[in-house]
Amino acid sequence: MKKAFRLVLTLGIIFILISCSAQDDTSKGNSDNTDFKKITSTNTSSQTVANQAKEKLQKREGVTSIHAVNTDKQLIIAFEIEHHKRFQLASIRKKVHKQMEKTFPEHEAEVSTDKRIILDLQELEKKVDKGKLSKKQLKKEVKQLVKRMKDKT
Repeated sequence: MKKAFRLVLTLGIIFILISCSAQDDTSKGNSDNTDFKKITSTNTSSQTVANQAKEKLQKREGVTSIHAVNTDKQLIIAFEIEHHKRFQLASIRKKVHKQMEKTFPEHEAEVSTDKRIILDLQELEKKVDKGKLSKKQLKKEVKQLVKRMKDKT
């Protein structure tokens, strides 16, 4: 009876250790990858500022996806962070906002972590990348996004 108990206990411990190590390996692989795409545009204003902002933000720990669009005077950035860092969301957002204002003083930077804004900005990025928007339309879309961002706060 004691031998059977020890055998079950040993097998249980081995099973737990194996399953825990498998979960650790998958979580490490996801934390290194930040999802963002550089935007190229022919019809609208140059998106180099948005692409530079994405590259800077990619270096921050815990950022999982980044979306950004810019006009001549405005820069909108929306990003997602890892779930376990959501307790620090407000301070991370403030730090990113200050960093973007310092890095791009010629642009009025707006930063958001709101899921709705992230989805809207992702769609706007696709339109800009495909060249479906003129400069005027882009400015209008950005203005509407900024208004939505300020209404939520």
